[in-house]
Amino acid sequence: MKAPSSDWRVSIPLKDLVSLLNFSEDLESIKKENAQLRRELEGLRNMFSEVTQQLGDVKRELKRR
Repeated sequence: MKAPSSDWRVSIPLKDLVSLLNFSEDLESIKKENAQLRRELEGLRNMFSEVTQQLGDVKRELKRR
């Protein structure tokens, strides 16, 4: 009896093979974009926090008058 081979063969359409080959490039691009979006989101959160705090300061100042 012949031992099973560890070299598997798979038949897929060429367009699917091309998609799989491009996937790693696309994934790296998506990771970089995601990191950039996270940095931008953090900046927006900081800005929102500052604006909220300043708005509270303005409201308190107006109540004193």
